[in-house]
Amino acid sequence: MANTSLPINIKGIAIGDGTFGNIAALTDVVAVPYLQSQNVILDIPTEILDVFRKAHQDLGFEDVLSKATYPPAGKIIMPGDPEGENFRLKKRQNGDCPPNPTTPALIEQSIRSCNGGNATFITALTYLNSTRPCFSPYNIAYNCTNTPNPTAYTNYLNDPTVRAAIHAPNKTFAPCNSTVFDTLSAEMVEPPAYNIMPALLAANVSIHIYSGDYDFLLNHYGTELAIQNMTWGGMQGLQSRPDNLFIINGINMGNWACEVRLFVCPSFPFRTQTCNQKIYSTDKPLLTTSSAVSPTTTS
Repeated sequence: MANTSLPINIKGIAIGDGTFGNIAALTDVVAVPYLQSQNVILDIPTEILDVFRKAHQDLGFEDVLSKATYPPAGKIIMPGDPEGENFRLKKRQNGDCPPNPTTPALIEQSIRSCNGGNATFITALTYLNSTRPCFSPYNIAYNCTNTPNPTAYTNYLNDPTVRAAIHAPNKTFAPCNSTVFDTLSAEMVEPPAYNIMPALLAANVSIHIYSGDYDFLLNHYGTELAIQNMTWGGMQGLQSRPDNLFIINGINMGNWACEVRLFVCPSFPFRTQTCNQKIYSTDKPLLTTSSAVSPTTTS
C-alpha cells in the first residue's frame, strides 16, 4: 500500500486456507474440534480421541473457543506463549517427543512434552502420518490412489497469457515453493490479521477468506477464531454468524458472511491441493462460482 509506484490498482484479494492470524488460533487451539468433526473420515479410535479431548480441555483451548462468539465480547487471549516457541510450526526437535505416538500413553506424552507442552496439533499430525498411509494434512480424504498430480495446474499458471493477466509475466510457478511460508513463519513477522488486513479493508480493498473442509493444516475452526479476534471497521470480529447458504447447481456448498468488505466462507468442501498456488482478484466482495469450485486453492 505504501508503494505508490506499483502499477496495480488492487481492488480485492482472496486468502484460501491461509496463515493470516495467530498461529496458536490456527493450529493447536482448534486441532481437536477438527478431529472430532471429521472422524467419519479419519476413523480415530475412541481411546485416542479421548486423550485429545482431555488435553484440549485441560490446556484451556475449549475455554478460548467459547469466547469466539458473534460478536465477541472482547479480545480473545491465547493460552501459553502464543507468539513464542510453543506455537511455532517447527520440526519436532524435543528429545522427549515420541516419533510415532500411536497409543493413548504416547499421545499423552507427546502433547505434554513437545513444543512447550501444548502440542495437540503436532501430535495429531504425527499420529495421522503414523497410522494413515499417504496421509495429507492439506486434504484428509486423500489416499494412495487419489493423490493429485499438480502438473496441469503448474502448466496453467506458467501459460504466458495467464502470467500476463495476473501481472507476473516473468515469474515461473512450481508445485511447491516454501519462500512465502518461511517468510510468514519467521520469528519477527506479525500476523497479517493484526494490522495489514485491517489497513487494507480501511483502504476499501475487499478481502475474501475461505477454508476447505478437508484441510487439517489450516482448518475452518482456526479461520473463524482468527477472524473473531481481528478488529476492522471499528468492530471486532463478525457481528453475526455466517449463515448465508452458498448454493451451486442446487447444492449447498457451505455458509458465508460479508461485513465491511470482509467476505468470509468458513467452511467449503474444497479439495485443496498440496502446495499449489492461484491468485484471485475481484472488485466486489462477492464469491464467484469459478473460485468456489477451483481445485487449485491455496493451502
